Amino acid sequence: MVAGGTGSHVKQLVQGRAREMAEAAERTTWTLRDRAGQAGSRLADATPSPGEVRQSARRAAGVVQENPLGFAIGAAAAGFLAGLLLPRTRVEEERLGRSRASR
Repeated sequence: MVAGGTGSHVKQLVQGRAREMAEAAERTTWTLRDRAGQAGSRLADATPSPGEVRQSARRAAGVVQENPLGFAIGAAAAGFLAGLLLPRTRVEEERLGRSRASR
């Protein structure tokens, strides 16, 4: 009889622990759902509306029309910086590498 009593005690402990784990998993699920919902709301708030995008595009077009030379200089500078960030090609190495070595 002692063995039977011990078995039922172990069974109760295991069932209790399983219930605790199931409750913890459920709490975690609700927490993750809540956080995902909050992240989605923040993303929706941070994303501009189509009207805002159109308005920004109109403003940019207006700036370009008002100052085309400034826009051209800015675009050239941006292209130059982008070119500096890209790795050199084989052709550049062959042609420009020789001129660097001769200095």
